[in-house]
Amino acid sequence: MTSLFLRLMLAISFATFISQAPGNNAAKTPEETIRSFYHWYIGSLIDGGSPMQTKRSEMKQFVTERFLSEIERTAKEVDGLGADPFIQAQDFDNAWKSNIAVSNLKTTGSHATAGVELKGKDLSRKLTVSLVREQGTWKLDQVRPIDATG
Repeated sequence: MTSLFLRLMLAISFATFISQAPGNNAAKTPEETIRSFYHWYIGSLIDGGSPMQTKRSEMKQFVTERFLSEIERTAKEVDGLGADPFIQAQDFDNAWKSNIAVSNLKTTGSHATAGVELKGKDLSRKLTVSLVREQGTWKLDQVRPIDATG
């Protein structure tokens, strides 16, 4: 009986530890999700990658399947995307990776919106980011430009 109890307690402890691990998106707030996503995404762009093509499984940690499908569908159209769907621009500033300002966060149930400013030395972008909570995880579901400063 004691052995069964110990195994049960060990399993519960392990499950609790895993659910609180730093890489687990489920515990993150909408703001933390936005900051984590843009830090990772801009880092991928800096490294010369194209996260939409090469890191789809990582994208799914931060972005809804609905939004990814919409982006892919738009990319296949005659006019294509025209701009990166997450920064709403064709160019980016490397400093954006470390200069992510989140403001005016509003959460209603499983939906959230926030203003996001990516600040750089030579180029800045202001965006409105919408998120949806799916199975306990906040994910980006839409990104719209606020302005085109630069």
